[in-house]
Amino acid sequence: MRKILENFVPNRYKNSSKKFFSLKSFETGISGYILLLCIILASVWAGGAGKLSNDFLNLLRYPVIVMIAINVIGLLLFRTIKFKKYSVVISYFSGVLSTFFLVTLIAGITNNPKKNCFYGISVILIVWIIGMAVHYILVNMSLREGSMKLRDKYGDYFGTFVSLVAFGFFAYGFEVDNNFAIMTGIGLLLGALLISLTFSFPRILPYWRKEGPKKDVSVYGNATKLMKRGKSK
Repeated sequence: MRKILENFVPNRYKNSSKKFFSLKSFETGISGYILLLCIILASVWAGGAGKLSNDFLNLLRYPVIVMIAINVIGLLLFRTIKFKKYSVVISYFSGVLSTFFLVTLIAGITNNPKKNCFYGISVILIVWIIGMAVHYILVNMSLREGSMKLRDKYGDYFGTFVSLVAFGFFAYGFEVDNNFAIMTGIGLLLGALLISLTFSFPRILPYWRKEGPKKDVSVYGNATKLMKRGKSK
């Protein structure tokens, strides 16, 4: 299992998985949730899809406000070295949760928000579970062959296939005005996005590792070694 985890991230995502967090990471998260809140308020003001929709969206604004507050706290914590490891967890999982907030928002403007929300979230989770299982098998097979070529060659196939199917559902859903098809397409697309976000998880790991002891590489250290060598001659 350890070998699989060490080789889990495909080459395509290696650079993004090693990218360090910055203040911009938190500012992006805050801006995204503020935009989400504005869309919710605008939808309520416009009337949404009726009373059920308005009640659902009114309820949704509270967890969105909580997420804005949490991201602001994360931003403040990030400025302190001691709390950076906690703040990056906030930033990462804030991004992950945004996929679920997005599908919930879209479900909120339909005529059956609760049912469509539950269905959309279910599709996201099913796609993510299948995607992770497929990738696990690919990594396992690659380890047996002693090369990660299989993982890197076919690792994106599942996500790409799911995305194409999602656009097919979009096209059909908008053509016949079918909320079920539209929610399926959104769930599939966000499920593929969640798989990509999972490969970024290693970004938080360096902040939780303890720094090892620094080696003495000063000129004084080198001089001491030279003196010892001189005495031994």
